[in-house]
Amino acid sequence: MTVGHAKSERVFGAEGADRFFVTSGGNNTMTGGAGADQFWIASAEIPDSANIITDFFSGEDVIGIAGLGIGFDDITITDGDLGAVISANGSDLAIVTHLSADVVANQDYFVFV
Repeated sequence: MTVGHAKSERVFGAEGADRFFVTSGGNNTMTGGAGADQFWIASAEIPDSANIITDFFSGEDVIGIAGLGIGFDDITITDGDLGAVISANGSDLAIVTHLSADVVANQDYFVFV
């Protein structure tokens, strides 16, 4: 499923493994549902504003970043008002709601290509 041709889209997965790809814009809200989901929060460019992941399950789901030429050591994960904020190059890529930065800041939860 591709998300983010415009800003502020809301997409919902179903049972099973869902894949969400943000291609542009930002402020897209992604809800994976049950199953091992992939949330690709950046693809070749930094989004205009942070995308929102509402139901990340640690140890099951993954967060992907593609085409930016970065790895885990190049991102920062901090606590924000809504949850963990994932940033790179001084820009917010995503907010993982209802989870702290300590929970999300695990290299095993990320994929970089």
